[in-house]
Formats: sequence, structure tokens, C-alpha cells
Amino acid sequence: MSILTVIVGVLVANALTAAFAYYMWRIGKNESDSRAYIGILVLLAIVLLTVFAERQRFAEASQAAPYQSAVPASDRR
Repeated sequence: MSILTVIVGVLVANALTAAFAYYMWRIGKNESDSRAYIGILVLLAIVLLTVFAERQRFAEASQAAPYQSAVPASDRR
């Protein structure tokens, strides 16, 4: 994983957190603000889709390349 991927991931996570805080603030001002509720549902969908996609990617990667020890076989006891 490159440093650029990590930086982009952190920025996206911060943006999602800021959007969630904004929608919660809007709900605090007006509890019947349907756009804020829809926004929170969209954010939840984005997070869940990302989690499931990463979980699937991890499962496929672990099946394709089984665990290999960093210690060479000749050095193991």
C-alpha cells in the first residue's frame, strides 16, 4: 500500500466525518429536515459498501496468496 493511498484514505475518512457532523448539526437545528436524514443514509451506504468491498478484496487476496512466513524454512526450528 503506497503512502498516497493512505493519504487519500485519511482525507476521504475526514470528509465523511465532517459531512456526518454537518448533517447532525442540521438535524439538531430542525428535526424534520428530511435532506439531512437522507444525507446520513447515503453516508452510511457509502461506508457499508466500502467495508464490504474491502472485506471481499481481503478474502480474495488471502486465498490467492496463502500466508508465508518471513523466516526462511532453513532457519525454522
